Amino acid sequence: MEALEACVASLSLDSPLPDVPAARAEANPLDLCRIHLAAILVGILGCDFEHTFKCILWPNDISSGDLAVVLPKLRPGMKAGEVAAELMQKVRCVMRLNCST
Repeated sequence: MEALEACVASLSLDSPLPDVPAARAEANPLDLCRIHLAAILVGILGCDFEHTFKCILWPNDISSGDLAVVLPKLRPGMKAGEVAAELMQKVRCVMRLNCST
């Protein structure tokens, strides 16, 4: 795990990796992506990390590497469109703040 964290740190990604019992980042590189995507979503939406991680699904076709985020699961009781709108608004805000610095 230390070698993986050193590699991640060289990519300017947060390290050490959050401990996620459901992830096997050493054996499954896509879990590493899921961990970092979950961390980004938690930072933007303020969701629980483990819950957010579970909302990120493996791709149907592993060769594409595309991950899917089940938006209604992120915010139970909200429609997917509402969660998507909230996420887009917050991402735009973060992007504006990062661009102005």
